[in-house]
Amino acid sequence: MSLQHGIQSQKLFYWVLALACCAVGIKNFEIGLKIDGLLYSAISRTIARTGEWFLLSANTSDFQPFAEHPHLGFWTQALVFKLLPAADWSARIPGHLYYAAFLFLFFRFVEKVSQSTKQATLACLILWSFGSFSNFFSDAYLDPGTLFWGTLCVYLLHIASSRKMIALAGFSLALCTLQKGLSVLGFFPIVAYLFFKHKRNPTFFLIAFFTPLTLYYLAIKQSSVPQFFEIYWSRQFSNRFAEQGSLWNLFNSDFWLTLCQDTYYLFPLCVLSFFQSQQKIKGLLIPYILFFSFILLYAPNNRIGYQYWLMILPWIAWVLAQLLEPKLSISHTTLQQWSLRIAITAVLILQYLPIPINKRGQPPEIPPLIELKHTNKVNELILETDPGAWDFGSAGAFSWYADIHVSHATLDEFPVASFRKAILLRKADASQFKKYLEPKGWCLHQKWSHSSLWIHCPI
Repeated sequence: MSLQHGIQSQKLFYWVLALACCAVGIKNFEIGLKIDGLLYSAISRTIARTGEWFLLSANTSDFQPFAEHPHLGFWTQALVFKLLPAADWSARIPGHLYYAAFLFLFFRFVEKVSQSTKQATLACLILWSFGSFSNFFSDAYLDPGTLFWGTLCVYLLHIASSRKMIALAGFSLALCTLQKGLSVLGFFPIVAYLFFKHKRNPTFFLIAFFTPLTLYYLAIKQSSVPQFFEIYWSRQFSNRFAEQGSLWNLFNSDFWLTLCQDTYYLFPLCVLSFFQSQQKIKGLLIPYILFFSFILLYAPNNRIGYQYWLMILPWIAWVLAQLLEPKLSISHTTLQQWSLRIAITAVLILQYLPIPINKRGQPPEIPPLIELKHTNKVNELILETDPGAWDFGSAGAFSWYADIHVSHATLDEFPVASFRKAILLRKADASQFKKYLEPKGWCLHQKWSHSSLWIHCPI
């Protein structure tokens, strides 16, 4: 029996690995990370270089210090940069690993709850087919780790047969918290439900949950950024949840239409699951609780997009699989075999096709800026911005690719000329340049124009 189980686990491993290679592996050598991924990667590179594990700096003026999220995700990426060169492909490694690990965990979770290997296979394939889910893991975001550690906690609580396993679930939820802070709130309702359902004592869970968080708190207070929690609370709660949150956003058509579109308009089928037998409805409680808890976390705060769908789409895929399973006569073995062949074929073919799946790349102004840096002429870039504008995406891109310090200023705020600084003017013409910069000693050193973007340097 153990030999047969081992063979099945090996087949499952190869199947998940093939799906993961197709979903994220073929994107590994594309140039271009998404906006937040650029900033996160720049922060992690700074950690790897300086050895300062608590000060989160991306060499931009947008966050001084950066306190949008806790440290675990940055530490993980920094460890990669300690071993490998800091580049787009190495920045994607944690996301790739989390993708394969989550698919394996998701399969086991659905299989355990539903007692159906076919339903677990179908759920994984549906989730795999969601481009808004799979494509996201080929970037450098913190959400993949949040999803994995939170789901691992829920899975361990569901199968827990000992205090050690309950404690391990608490530790997993602590890692989820350290990965992306307040996002962990979406897992609280399902954790409470499982404790109530199985009538378990939460003591060991709470100890394992609060111990690493307490150690983290003490380490922060002794670090170079003891004010980290005050800044984090201000930016994440006071400026987002408190000011932007409203239950009326639950009726925001953009939220629901985008979610429906990103699930290939299959999401409305989930409603049909309520018309199943009472026994089936009970089986749906776990994915539905997770779905509704993250909807209540994100929708009122008008959080729309891939990084938020990441925490929602698995549970939609699970519900769809439970709904569609009785209607499919094909076996789980056949499903896995055919999807394995499709994935391997896609990996062999798509890597040779010029398909920019991420649809990003280096901003076109970066090559000349790198050239100026290598000639020892520039070590800082000033981005022209409109008054009140906040363009951390551009700053993160220049910091990551050009490896240069970036700050913002309006035309009339540019500092006195410095030999090691450059200015990137957007939609600027010669008259504006002469009016604002020539009196300060700046002149056109190198012009590179694209979409009205010019680089100017001092003499």
